[in-house]
Amino acid sequence: MSKVIKKYKQQLAQIGLFVLVLIGNNISIYAQSWKLHKTQADELFYKKQNYYAAAKIYEQAFEEAMQDSATLNKKIVLPYAPNSRSGGYTKQLSETIVGNLVYQIAESDRLYKNYKDAWAAYQTYFSIEDNPREAAYLWSSVCLLANNKPELAMEDVSKFIAGYTKNDQLKKLAISIKNNCTYVLQQQNATSVKYHVNRLDALINADGSNYAPDVINDTTFVFTSSRLDTSHHQTINYPSRLFIASTNSPHLQQMHFGVSNLDVGASCLSANGLTIYFTGWKETYIANQNKYAIYTATRKSIHDNWSNPVLLDTSVNVKGYNSKDPCISSNQDFLFFSSNKPGGFGKYDIWCVSLKNGLPIHASFNLGDSVNTPNNEVAPFYKSGATTLFFSSDGKTGMGGLDVHKITGTPITNVWSTDSIMPYPINSVKDDVYYREVLHQPDSILISSDRLSSCCLEIFSIMPNKPHQEEGKPDYVHQWNLLDSSLQESENLNKKLDNKNDYANWKKHVVDSLNEQTIQRFTANFYFNKTRIDNSTQDKKLLYEAIATLKANENIKLVIAAFADCKGTDKYNLHLSKNRAKAIRKIFRKNGISKKRIVIDYYGYRHLLLPCKDDITYDTVKQQVNRRADIILTSAASPKWIPSGNELDIDTLLQSIQGKPNLLNTSKEAKEYFYTYHSFEDVVLQKIVSRPTGKVLTMHAASQQLHISLFDNGVFDHDSISVVYNGKLMVFKKELKVTEPISFTITIEKSKKNELILFAENEGAIPPNSALMVVTDAYGNRKEYSVESDLNHNLIIQFYVSEKP
Repeated sequence: MSKVIKKYKQQLAQIGLFVLVLIGNNISIYAQSWKLHKTQADELFYKKQNYYAAAKIYEQAFEEAMQDSATLNKKIVLPYAPNSRSGGYTKQLSETIVGNLVYQIAESDRLYKNYKDAWAAYQTYFSIEDNPREAAYLWSSVCLLANNKPELAMEDVSKFIAGYTKNDQLKKLAISIKNNCTYVLQQQNATSVKYHVNRLDALINADGSNYAPDVINDTTFVFTSSRLDTSHHQTINYPSRLFIASTNSPHLQQMHFGVSNLDVGASCLSANGLTIYFTGWKETYIANQNKYAIYTATRKSIHDNWSNPVLLDTSVNVKGYNSKDPCISSNQDFLFFSSNKPGGFGKYDIWCVSLKNGLPIHASFNLGDSVNTPNNEVAPFYKSGATTLFFSSDGKTGMGGLDVHKITGTPITNVWSTDSIMPYPINSVKDDVYYREVLHQPDSILISSDRLSSCCLEIFSIMPNKPHQEEGKPDYVHQWNLLDSSLQESENLNKKLDNKNDYANWKKHVVDSLNEQTIQRFTANFYFNKTRIDNSTQDKKLLYEAIATLKANENIKLVIAAFADCKGTDKYNLHLSKNRAKAIRKIFRKNGISKKRIVIDYYGYRHLLLPCKDDITYDTVKQQVNRRADIILTSAASPKWIPSGNELDIDTLLQSIQGKPNLLNTSKEAKEYFYTYHSFEDVVLQKIVSRPTGKVLTMHAASQQLHISLFDNGVFDHDSISVVYNGKLMVFKKELKVTEPISFTITIEKSKKNELILFAENEGAIPPNSALMVVTDAYGNRKEYSVESDLNHNLIIQFYVSEKP
């Protein structure tokens, strides 16, 4: 929504510019478009709690509403109603339509924990509304603290407390946030920092979430990962699985159990390595039953396979409630876990149950209010020798999010002392969970945190600084591979790149190749009924405005790109979208616009704005948004509509397969034939390597192992890329960002030509597709390169090993 910068007044000034830029764009959109999208987003937000999708659809509705002059200053009245998400109430108030949409974007991003974008949206909301909602300052303070801006967070939460008269849960939350701000400032202003933080490398922290390390010995740990699984043909899956990482191997080993439809994570292995407990769940779970439950499996020796998982009984797993994060005591007499089952103090609490032969023998017991609060306490780790329990809580004063606490006591007596919070930088302003100590390395820690991510947990190594060394710079390297730069170095790099960002240019982005040369555009749904265009006053008005513009300027061209939804066969939808494009062209032709000035194209069900399935979930009303045509007036001499972020097009790939061209008449059979002989990765690789080579660069490195980080080079304009190294897909269709790298590790083989291919999936708003590539070798040498590719040519980088400098 807006660029995040240091000074509050500068934020509002830039936000104001952003709004003026939008209003100044000569773009027309149907009034019904933003209403339809708002209805769809409301359903995602309130009924399905799908906050990520809701944010995207609200953003689309906002863009459309900003360009509908009738909505700019129009007020709507919000009813007095309970706010189930906060436990409080919202007052009846009046605010503008665009202000309401921006507030919903902010709320969606906040609840999805996208705190950076949420904060920017709240600031935009404050600039639009003269009398903003009271709660907006509270939620803004949450986001500011998560963005490590405790001073500004203190300002906003103080505004909320000063104006809020009720003594309810919101007031209690606000006081807690204010205390957290004070604590964060104290921690960050401390004269000495005892620890140094490093993010583990891309072997561990791949795409998806990576968390819950369970240390087995000095060289090995088990962790949970939801990284990409390419074994399911065209379906992109991110299942949660357990992996074993070892300093003795450059590869990960997946742990297998006798089930295929169960996601597994957050595990704990017994001291003898023969019993494991883990959190299991199914994404297609049944309502009012467990989603997260704790399972156990056994094996006869560490070289044998695991048995089929067994669901622990009702002393742990209670129907309709969740249990997760198991941790077994070293003597295997007790199992600690977190659960929201009845009998606790609030959301998730820490519980414990006695074990015999690996299974519960009594009812579980709650650890009491010394440990638990009305909020969440999760991820227990019990250190038996020191009778110390570590856990994460968001219900106590801390730095924000989930913070790691420790408390002494024993499960035998269930008596626990007053807890204490672990210091900065073990804790951060984001979520910090799954604290684990490294064996035989005093004060060396593995922890999971989203402190450097906008979405996902990653695993960090935290090590003590030695007395003589400079704070934040360790004089030794931990045995597990670390990221190329320390936490502080990463923050400095992000700051340097962030200064180049220009969000005014970003907001000009519209989602296709003609954006920079667009004079006028609108999306027409026309209430398409098969191939006919039903009458619509607003549609006809926009059409005749476009006709008048074309008649006034002979140099302007018209592009009509038509689409269908997914209902019916591929062939039928392609034909349908073609006829829709022709029907719109016919209107322009009847009104004197030369056929030579009109370019039409049609895409069937490709490039959907909303997901669509031709099954019982299909909704004719909702799919109206996909049955559309983009009508674009452009100054381009030879205009061609090309979508930004072009999806992998399986049908186009099928046309390049030799030997079975007749199967193309039946798309289903063709795809079945194709996937009999090709994996999902084969499809992607075929697409990438078929593009001609542009530049070829040569790079020499001092070590065989290199860590690669790719950033958007200067301006965030939605460039996205795929990367192939030595015939292996390393990155698939990821968006380049200014502050968050796409990271992976490569190994240079001396006996072969090592080639890295950068494939531009799109060119963003400002062609070409450009990136800043940071290459770090095993000795810490770091180099930066500006690299470019486009939709017509790949960039190839050839790597060679030189002697250590």
